[in-house]
Amino acid sequence: MNFFNFANIKALEMKTHFTLLLLGALCFLPNCSHVADNQAGWQREIAELDKTIARSDEIAFQEESRLIELRDKLSSASDSEEKFLLCDALLDEYLKYNLDSAFAYAHLKDTLAALCGNQAYINDAKLSLARRYLISGLYREALQEVQMADTLAAFASGSSADYYQTLHSIYHGLALTTKDKVLKDSYHAMEHKYQVLTRDSVRNDTKDYYTVNAGIMIENGMPEEARTMIESYLAADDVSVDDLASLHYWIAKTYEAQGLIDKALEYFASSARYHMLIPVKSPRALVNTARLMMGKRQVAKAYSYITLAYEEATESDENLCLSEIAAILPEITNEYNSIEKKNLSVLQGSVIILLLVVAVAVLILLILRKYHRKIRTMNASLEDSVYRLKEANAIKDICLGRYLSQFSSQISSLERYRSSLRVTAKSRDINDILQALKSDDFIDNERALLYEEFDKTFLSAFPDFVNQLNSLLREDERIGQHLKEGRLNNELRIFALIRLGVSESSKIASFLKKSPSTVYNYRVKLRNAAVCGNDEFEKRLMEIN
Repeated sequence: MNFFNFANIKALEMKTHFTLLLLGALCFLPNCSHVADNQAGWQREIAELDKTIARSDEIAFQEESRLIELRDKLSSASDSEEKFLLCDALLDEYLKYNLDSAFAYAHLKDTLAALCGNQAYINDAKLSLARRYLISGLYREALQEVQMADTLAAFASGSSADYYQTLHSIYHGLALTTKDKVLKDSYHAMEHKYQVLTRDSVRNDTKDYYTVNAGIMIENGMPEEARTMIESYLAADDVSVDDLASLHYWIAKTYEAQGLIDKALEYFASSARYHMLIPVKSPRALVNTARLMMGKRQVAKAYSYITLAYEEATESDENLCLSEIAAILPEITNEYNSIEKKNLSVLQGSVIILLLVVAVAVLILLILRKYHRKIRTMNASLEDSVYRLKEANAIKDICLGRYLSQFSSQISSLERYRSSLRVTAKSRDINDILQALKSDDFIDNERALLYEEFDKTFLSAFPDFVNQLNSLLREDERIGQHLKEGRLNNELRIFALIRLGVSESSKIASFLKKSPSTVYNYRVKLRNAAVCGNDEFEKRLMEIN
């Protein structure tokens, strides 16, 4: 069949499902499902149909197991009549399930019937072949097989109902497929004739009696009476699944004839479910379910059902069913395309919004990162300030104690110096006093004591100062490495005072009793000897801890 490209539809299905999945993930829509008891009948049946479709592989496996058992019995049978009966059972199964195999068993049944020499078997085999041709739309071949049957023998064996029903189906198919109006009218007349004959010849305790009568009653505008009749048959407790599948289909037809679409959809879905349980590759109920689901705007469901119906109709080679699918497929695919375009538009909008959200989020993260770096820098600066404050406090504590002691010692020295001058004044003349005042010995001794105390105080706060300072200098320019432990020379004292925050050369010169130019020259000399460069030297000096 070339009336649509199945591969393209499959691709469309996958693309649309993916689109719907992305939309659900982006929009986070709530799931507004109803409790089963509050659902309409058609909704419950659709849910049950979906469950059955999900079990289709399991059902097919069970059917295949049953067929294997029948085939094994057929291969081991020796009697032609037993083989015929087993072949008939296999043919019935394959007519529902696999028409390629059904062809093989229909021909085998015809051969076995001839071997048995039983005219009733021969007629039955001819009708079986006709039904097989009929399903594939080979109406001429089907009619030839029926015409080859012995009509008198068919009536004598009580199989006239099968004979008439096969002819009714043949002329029904011919009427639907011919485009010639004269022929169509002729075929319709023959169809109606054999429909009536079938009704009159079929047993009234069989399913076929009710389905044939239902068709006639619906045509005559009596759908409610037809439904009442079928429901009376369904009231029995021993109705098979096969009967339920067919009779629910006709109940759906009665409801549709009355315009009760919800009830029609409920019973079409139920019929499709029962057909799958048998299982039967006869998807007409599924096609009608898809058609009515489109009326409910359930496009995704309609598409999944029509796709499955196409697969089953292709496997079973049901020509009429394929024609029905071709009639409604454009509407479904067009609606699918329309929904896809809308969904794609919504998806694109959602993606743009998502990208904007991501862009804003990235921008916020970059801003936060920038502020985080600033905060870290501020924290580092604060920590450094705290550290230096603690260091300054420690130095202050050390220096305060040392210099309190030093000042006390200086006052005592001055007292001793004053006393010695007073003694000199009493015992000697004015020249001795002047000579004592001119002497620098007292000041030099006191200055030496001051430097000694300064060295001890500074090195107690910076015990590794000499080594750390020399690590900043080239090896041939390092100083103070051979000094006595706990002592500094004037060159080292210059940089010790700088480390303590005394940066003005004049103040350093005053403390060390040197000229400012001498202090300056020392500073320049060590800066030039630094391994880290002139600009970095005093900065690194201040980092000595």
